[in-house]
Parts: sequence; structure tokens; C-alpha cells
Amino acid sequence: MPAGGGLGHRCVVGVALAVLPGIRADWADAGACHPDRVKPPGTLKVSELRAAMERLLTAIEEQIGPEIDIPVDFYWNVPNSAAYKVGKKPKLDVGSVVDDVQSVSDYASEPVDEHTAIWHECEHVAGVLRAIAQVDMR
Repeated sequence: MPAGGGLGHRCVVGVALAVLPGIRADWADAGACHPDRVKPPGTLKVSELRAAMERLLTAIEEQIGPEIDIPVDFYWNVPNSAAYKVGKKPKLDVGSVVDDVQSVSDYASEPVDEHTAIWHECEHVAGVLRAIAQVDMR
């Protein structure tokens, strides 16, 4: 990683070039920040996601604490149905951290054998993670 711990321009620019229509980019170049781990776009092992989330949650607990005070509620949201159509400007809507936190809390207390609407839970977890990012950046 570059000094300062950020991803660096090559990662961000390479990934952006790989997904924008009309711009020629070699996917291997898009993975230049981690050439030993280049995969087709969108491929991720669940075990990798689990490990990353566990590491992130541990860092949140260590750096912010076991309970997170989130001082904001409303935020701009790109609806999931439009988020990956990068050739078309999306219409934003408004999300609510209060709603996201309540949904995550409800999901955490549901019986494990109950069906999970993955898309729904991901939307709310993403809202909470964005809010935590704002807390960390303050």
C-alpha cells in the first residue's frame, strides 16, 4: 500500500476504467495494486468476505468502541437497481440510518432458521457501514 495506508490511484483508476463503458482497459491492469490476486471482476469467495468483515468489525470495536453513536440519520442513496448501470445517471433517494440500524438489530435477533432476504439485509448493513465510515472520518 502507498504511504498513508490508502489504496492509491492505480487501484481506483484501474477499477473505474474496467467498468466504465466505452473506455478500453485490460482487467489485469485494473488489478495492478494486487497482481498476485487478479480475478475476473465480481469474483469473491465468501470466506474472503467473512475474513474481511471480521477484521473490519474487530477494528471498529478497537478504534471506535463496542457501541457506536451515529450522529446522522438521513443520507443520499443510489438505489441498488440503478447502482451498477454506470452508463446512466441514477436518481438518488434518501436512506435512513435509524431505519438501517433497526433493521440490522431486528435481523440479528431473528431465529437463524428463518429465511434471509439477502438483498434487503445487504442494503441495511451497507447503510450502517457507510454511517460508521462517517463516524471514523470525523
